[in-house]
Amino acid sequence: QFIDPKTFLERCGRGCGELADKFRDWEHLFTASNYEMKSEMGIPTRKRRWILDWTEHYRNGVNPYNIPIPQIYFSYRIPSFFNIINFIN
Repeated sequence: QFIDPKTFLERCGRGCGELADKFRDWEHLFTASNYEMKSEMGIPTRKRRWILDWTEHYRNGVNPYNIPIPQIYFSYRIPSFFNIINFIN
């Protein structure tokens, strides 16, 4: 199904497809260590961990798919003057 690192990394998502030129071949993708990706290739930490996680999942039989980064929504509730008075009483 995957013939080169580029298709594999594109299926992983989160911008990993643009790092495909840093890997020589399929074997290099699966044998590159965390240290090698950091020092020699200059891959940022989050993408490095994401690639290593997906290579491990693929070894266990799970094909990669894109998992979007969850959006975090904050709701700030500003207490009104009347809520403060009711709280005091």
